[in-house]
Amino acid sequence: MRRTQPIRTSLAATLTLLLTASPITGCDDGATRDAATRSDHSPSDVVVARSDDTARTVGLPKGEPRQQPDDMIAAAYEDAAFNDPRVLPATIQPRVEQGVMRLVGVVGSLKEKRVAERLARDTAGVVRVENDLEILRDRSDDAIKADIIASLAVNPVTEPHDIEVRVEDGVARLTGDVDTFTEKAASGDTAARTRGVWVVDNDLTLSQPTYTYVYEPYAHPEARGATAGDVPMEAPATDEELMRRIEGELLRDPLVDSWEIHVSVDDGEAILTGSADTHLEKLEAEENAREGGAQEVDNRIQVI
Repeated sequence: MRRTQPIRTSLAATLTLLLTASPITGCDDGATRDAATRSDHSPSDVVVARSDDTARTVGLPKGEPRQQPDDMIAAAYEDAAFNDPRVLPATIQPRVEQGVMRLVGVVGSLKEKRVAERLARDTAGVVRVENDLEILRDRSDDAIKADIIASLAVNPVTEPHDIEVRVEDGVARLTGDVDTFTEKAASGDTAARTRGVWVVDNDLTLSQPTYTYVYEPYAHPEARGATAGDVPMEAPATDEELMRRIEGELLRDPLVDSWEIHVSVDDGEAILTGSADTHLEKLEAEENAREGGAQEVDNRIQVI
């Protein structure tokens, strides 16, 4: 007992000395230790390094998001624009000040201007976008109109014979009757892609609108993200109408030789017969039948 008593006293004295000499443990930086022990700093004033995106420096309130440097925001936008084939980044200059991005320069079409703004809104650190891009207006209205009509003719979704195009001072106006909301939206997008167009007035109407409980984003843009809504859609087609639609899809598809394929429809089921050069052409014809509205497809096309 006489030998163990001094050891216990020595351990207790050592522990007391350590606690007295080092009131703050786990601090490697002397400046941080001093800031934490000063009486005029509350615990909320000192923020330690964490793995999230909140403040990481002494003196910033907790939970405050970090602001990306303006030059980094501009560089991120330029990188996104460089990798997007829909825009020509050499003609677009992003100017960023305190997270507000202002786009200046010249673009070729309304579509390119929209895409440039969307890329800016999707860039991390951007709080607001000011789109001051100008659309190059170096073409006549007749040339713009001819390009829109030609683009509608090669678009597999649109039927140009149902759409009337008028262009005045770079403003393209589309009128006529179309079958679906998808065709209306695709027609407007085609006009917006045309070089020289700076405004699109899409006044297309549906030829046979009926009402049913279905979600259609083109009809109800503000309802995107929902599952359903009371919006118009086209009426069910007869077998003869389906056959004509499928034949039209085949005729417009450059991957299919429509002259070698015969289409018949029985109670909503499309029956495809004839010949194709490749299996890809056979599968493409079946896809055209489904896009034309067929509920089922019996693909009897022979690959020769």
